[in-house]
Amino acid sequence: MSSTETHQIPDLGNLRRGRPANVKAWSRLAVWGGVALVVYLSLALHSLFGDGFRLRYWAVAVAVSWLAITYWAKHAIANRDVTSRPFVRIVLVTWSVLLTLLAMDVLYGLYYNTVIRPSGEQRRDVSVPEISVVEFHDAVPKMRRDPFVFTKPHSYYVAKVYGDLCAASDLRSATIREKVIEFREMDIEVDQHGYRKSIPLSKARMILLGDSFAWGNGVFSTNSFVHKMNVQKTACYNLGHCGCGLPSQIQQLDEIAESEDMPESLEWIVWLVFDGNDLEDSVDPFLPPDSSSRIDGTVFDGVMTAIEAVRYNSVLSRALSGQLYVLGGDSHQTVDGIHLRGQLYRSNSLGYKLFNPPYVTRAAASLNYVESHSNRKRISKALARMKKVAEGFGARVLVVVAPSAPRVHGPHFEDFPELQPPHFANFVFSLAQEHDFETLDLLPIMQKYAGRELLFHRDDTHWNPRGHEVTAQAIVNRLKQLADR
Repeated sequence: MSSTETHQIPDLGNLRRGRPANVKAWSRLAVWGGVALVVYLSLALHSLFGDGFRLRYWAVAVAVSWLAITYWAKHAIANRDVTSRPFVRIVLVTWSVLLTLLAMDVLYGLYYNTVIRPSGEQRRDVSVPEISVVEFHDAVPKMRRDPFVFTKPHSYYVAKVYGDLCAASDLRSATIREKVIEFREMDIEVDQHGYRKSIPLSKARMILLGDSFAWGNGVFSTNSFVHKMNVQKTACYNLGHCGCGLPSQIQQLDEIAESEDMPESLEWIVWLVFDGNDLEDSVDPFLPPDSSSRIDGTVFDGVMTAIEAVRYNSVLSRALSGQLYVLGGDSHQTVDGIHLRGQLYRSNSLGYKLFNPPYVTRAAASLNYVESHSNRKRISKALARMKKVAEGFGARVLVVVAPSAPRVHGPHFEDFPELQPPHFANFVFSLAQEHDFETLDLLPIMQKYAGRELLFHRDDTHWNPRGHEVTAQAIVNRLKQLADR
């Protein structure tokens, strides 16, 4: 070896810093991992919080994303002294969390479909000829008048049904079959306007607005409270429509007002507001349910499907909304080794009853749930609009708030969750008073019977014939009281 020969000593500092190309690649992965995780969490949490929180959250998310991208573009890549090590750590954290959440979603979906709700457990596996109320409604022919779907006019259907809180697989349970299920005959008779037949519209002195409680879901037509009111000569036309929120109900009133059968004036508009889901169902009536059909078959169809899957079916959103079901994890939703659609409770005086899980959760929700709900403003606008609509008819408005089964009967069942005051009902009553509407609260009236007899079906979210009887008499009595003023 020549004495003049020298060796190039490696620059350990450059090795530690890493090549600029590596830094750029790792920083890109870090940025996209952070963005993907933020988008996932945003979609999973989006429907669980009020408008105010969502606005602040998106503002913070956009600001953080902008700062991260700016830092990556102007500093991380330009600064040759920056190593790839912090970006590697960010990549490991963000992508591992994201992939773990996605894996949990897939695994829980497989678990739910194969264990909790097996796909093979359809009605054909049940040895009884009866069908659920839900199946009955789905089976009858429909017609569409944008933005609503109605049952085919001038039609009549009858079937032996059980309640909407039971699935076909639930009937495999001996407890459900012997102590809960209530098979009964139900009919659907539809007038020329697509509504459940009550009286001719031209002879109406009052119109009833509402959802499936007004429609009379789960009972024979002669057992509905509208029929019982009309026996007492109230001349009430039933404009009830299943699954319809308050803004949509006013839209239906506007629509039928164009009919040539509409009487020139009305005495009353009786507005039945349901405490269980009218806050959640009061969406924009001008957004048709199939508005996404324009993108069917396009690349955006798959994107929207993925977005909706994260929003409603991710493990995170299910857990926070109380819909993460584990066999045996909830003793009230598992009986005889079967996961139930409803939650089963027992009372010494009333026996067994199924309750709708979301209604139980909402009855136990805090005031903030109502105050921060995105539909609160829509309901305020709906009642303000009703003021003008009623004046056009020359009618007075009676707002009747119907309580859910958890509010009426829940305290009389063992191990029932502690309930909060009826915050949504109080909100509706305050709006009604602002607009000089008359009001009727059915909760204290029904509570008088709550410990002695059921006013709701054991297997359904809706009133039984006795509940309809109590409701009819309460409304008639209130109308007589107001007429005497």
